[in-house]
Amino acid sequence: MTRAEYELFLQVAAVICAGAAIFNLFLIRRRGASGGVMAIAFLVLGFTILAYQREGQSTAVTVGGSIVVLLLMADVVIRSAKPRK
Repeated sequence: MTRAEYELFLQVAAVICAGAAIFNLFLIRRRGASGGVMAIAFLVLGFTILAYQREGQSTAVTVGGSIVVLLLMADVVIRSAKPRK
C-alpha cells in the first residue's frame, strides 16, 4: 500500500464515521440516549482518524481514542440498564 492509498483509506474511514454518526442521529427516537452516545463516539473517532492522518500530536490521538472507549463503555451501560422487550 502506497502512502497515497493509505491517506485515501484514512479519509474514507473518517467519512464513514461521519455517515455512521448521522445514521445514529436518525435512530435517537428508537434507541434513546444510546443513539446520541454512539453518534458522538463516531464523530470523535472520525476526528481522531483525521488527527492521526495529519500526524497530529500523539497525545491528541491517545486522548481521542480514550474518549471513544469511554463512550463505547457508556453505551454498554446504557443498553444494559434498559429493560428488554
